Amino acid sequence: MTRGAQGQGQRFRLAKAAWEEQIVERAMHTALIGDYEVTITPGGEPALEIFHVVRGHTVVALGSADAGALRDLLATEQKRIRELAGYQLIFGAGGDLTFYSPNGTRACYLRADHAATLARYLRETGT
Repeated sequence: MTRGAQGQGQRFRLAKAAWEEQIVERAMHTALIGDYEVTITPGGEPALEIFHVVRGHTVVALGSADAGALRDLLATEQKRIRELAGYQLIFGAGGDLTFYSPNGTRACYLRADHAATLARYLRETGT
């Protein structure tokens, strides 16, 4: 093997290692929560995507900053009504969470146990 080929092989291995490291950093995490498939991609856009499995379309998509803000909101006791990334969020007294789309239709409803699962999932993935 020539010296040029050896150098090229080394560069390829380094590039491959960097690419694999990038994949690990941006690994997608997916879980089913009720009727929704929740996908979290730390550092990706969207960072949080909620897909309604029965309806077959994405109902909520949040960027990294907004997903972090949602994580923080889910961690607090007093929440009420908040706006986040164009969505109106209503945090019920019982722990449930409703997303309303910018046009006013209900996009997503999570029971208290589902909202708690989403909060835990956001904390665990570091979003």
